[in-house]
Amino acid sequence: ECNVGTDLAENIPFSDTLARPLEIGDVVVVDPHNDESITLTSRPYDPTVAGIVSGQPGVLLAAALEGKAVAMIGRVPTKVTAENGPIHRGDILVTASKLGYAMRADPAKVQSGMVLGKAMGELVEGEGTIVVLVNLQ
Repeated sequence: ECNVGTDLAENIPFSDTLARPLEIGDVVVVDPHNDESITLTSRPYDPTVAGIVSGQPGVLLAAALEGKAVAMIGRVPTKVTAENGPIHRGDILVTASKLGYAMRADPAKVQSGMVLGKAMGELVEGEGTIVVLVNLQ
């Protein structure tokens, strides 16, 4: 399991119209309605993916600002779903249709800006949490 302090994160303000409160492991995207803000992902292959809500980052930028710590680099426990098939170590991950979750990508559908990172764990079915090596591209 991922140790504390294995990511670089930044405190980023979040939408005041969230469907539910942000939780550690949630996948977030750029808020389309508010400047410099994030919101929960809710559509697959979202090119506005911004990162993953971190629990205790190793480095936290803008620590004095209000917001949530969003991991942009490093290893982070992440909510994942097998809605696009089983996730295996090394799979490319993108946003899923499930609110706040990532899924395995079909490489043929991946376009610039959609990649969240790579799976460092496995999920055969259903939903769960695995460590993801965040590598936004």
